Amino acid sequence: MKKKITAKLELLSRERSAFDIGRCPSRAIQQNFVFITHAHLDHIGGLPMYVASRSLYNLKPPTVFVPPCIKEDVVKLFDIHRTMGNVELNLDLVALDVDVFLRDNMCT
Repeated sequence: MKKKITAKLELLSRERSAFDIGRCPSRAIQQNFVFITHAHLDHIGGLPMYVASRSLYNLKPPTVFVPPCIKEDVVKLFDIHRTMGNVELNLDLVALDVDVFLRDNMCT
């Protein structure tokens, strides 16, 4: 039986992690780690705002995990935002290639 997986923010408070931050909800800003599953805007659109907001709150630069196939494009995305906004957007961008294991409660 297949389960429908919807795009939503999943916070893991113990690890201070977020998955797919979409439009960058305010509760995502406090998360130290972000895992992006793919490059659709409803999953990655808020990433530059997330990084910029952490800087405004004097939080350490986040670690952002992305699939290897989109890492180069994410680098370009941040380069464009740095140029347009004349701002530093500091993050640790990591290409992560793993099998995906989802708990039942994350698949609703």
